[in-house]
Amino acid sequence: MSNLNIGIIVGSIREGRVGRMVGDWVLANAKGEGASFELVDLVDYPNLGAEYQAKIDSFDGFLFITPEYNHSLPGGLKNSFDFIAPTAYNNKAAGVISYGSMGGVRAAEHVRQILGELQVADIRTAVMFSLFTDFEGMFTADVKFTPAEVKAGELQGQIDQLLPWAAALQTVRADAEAIAA
Repeated sequence: MSNLNIGIIVGSIREGRVGRMVGDWVLANAKGEGASFELVDLVDYPNLGAEYQAKIDSFDGFLFITPEYNHSLPGGLKNSFDFIAPTAYNNKAAGVISYGSMGGVRAAEHVRQILGELQVADIRTAVMFSLFTDFEGMFTADVKFTPAEVKAGELQGQIDQLLPWAAALQTVRADAEAIAA
C-alpha cells in the first residue's frame, strides 16, 4: 500500500453542527502507513460543482462522517453523492463514522446503501458516537466533543480495514482505465 489519498468527508452543513469537531478529531487520529488523510468539509463546497468533483476524484478512499437526522443521513451528504458524476466514487473504498442519539446507526446504514449504488466498497468496521456520552453540553452553545479513549482504537481498526481495500481498488481502477483506453 502506498500513496493512498483518503478523504475525510464531513457530511453535515447544518448551522450549529458538531460534525466538524468529529472531523477534526478523525483527522488528528487518522494514521496509516503510505496513506495521507485530508479533511473535506461540505460547507466549503456549497455548489458541489467541478471543484468538488475534482476533489473526490483525487481520493482512493473515504471516511464519511454523518450525523443522523430524522432517522437518515443529512441532505448535504446525500447531495454530495448525487450532484457529481457517480464515476468519481466508483471502485473506491469507504468507511462510515456516525453520530446521533443511537450512534447514528440508521444514517450509517443509509450511507452504505448509497455507496453500494455508487460502486464503493464499504468496510464492515464502523465508528459510532453517542450524543449523550461522546459530547459534553450537547444542545448548548458550549458543546464539546469528548470521545472515550477507546474510540481512537476503533478508528484505527476502521482505517486498518480501509487501506487494503483502497489499495486493491487502485488496481481495479487502473485496469478499468486500461480497458477503456
